[in-house]
Amino acid sequence: MGDAGAFKLRDGLAFPLITLDGQIVMVSLGGEAVQLSGAEFGLVSLVSTYAVGRAMQIHTMATSTIDHIELTPRERECLQWAAVGKSEWEISQILGISEHTSEKHLLNAKSKLGAVNRVQAVAEAIRRGYIS
Repeated sequence: MGDAGAFKLRDGLAFPLITLDGQIVMVSLGGEAVQLSGAEFGLVSLVSTYAVGRAMQIHTMATSTIDHIELTPRERECLQWAAVGKSEWEISQILGISEHTSEKHLLNAKSKLGAVNRVQAVAEAIRRGYIS
């Protein structure tokens, strides 16, 4: 809380919430001075509960969509070679394809996995069991 004062967060509220599956979640709101009536406090608590529930619902939908993607066998193969440090050119030589094609397979896999770079794509592929 001491560091928050530097950002004019000197007062606030915290709502501990328990989700339907038993997780404990904390919603905190802060500002320079928080002055709420009992009814306003109840309303903020209700809105916080709804917001957490909705955020969890969106996360669940996004996760289930992401986890059911399909990588082609060639995308998996390129990721497997990328995982051991091979460049696009080296992958192309190993697989007998053009460098552009190996790059395209890696880009497609990266996009499907929602990764921002090659390292994250490899990590996601390993995490999801597409490669080992």
